Amino acid sequence: MATSRKNVGMVGKFTIEEIEIARAAVFDTSLDIIYIFDIDTLQILDMNPSGLYELGYTLKEIREKDFIDLHAIEERERASEIVAMYRKQGYIHNVRDLHLRRKDGSLIPVEKNGRVTTVNGKPIGH
Repeated sequence: MATSRKNVGMVGKFTIEEIEIARAAVFDTSLDIIYIFDIDTLQILDMNPSGLYELGYTLKEIREKDFIDLHAIEERERASEIVAMYRKQGYIHNVRDLHLRRKDGSLIPVEKNGRVTTVNGKPIGH
């Protein structure tokens, strides 16, 4: 009797474990700048390698920053408004005409989409 793939943790030809590995690989290999932050303190918790490269920071350095720090100095009020949107709506969608600030001070134009989710009851934004 054949064992159902559903019963052994399969989705198509992939195990659940392989899917979890793939999910992590998307974060690690995406060419987009992806970061997660504590929605309460705004501290940056993690950033993918492309983001670290594009902004010129190490992971240790970026963890010393917060959501507002990442944005152009001239756009920090707008960054605060975006935080308010995250907190009120639980997400942001197609936020345009915004710039992230590299370590050297130069700016990168970005479009933001993100959501608030929880990990062990603690809210994080991405």
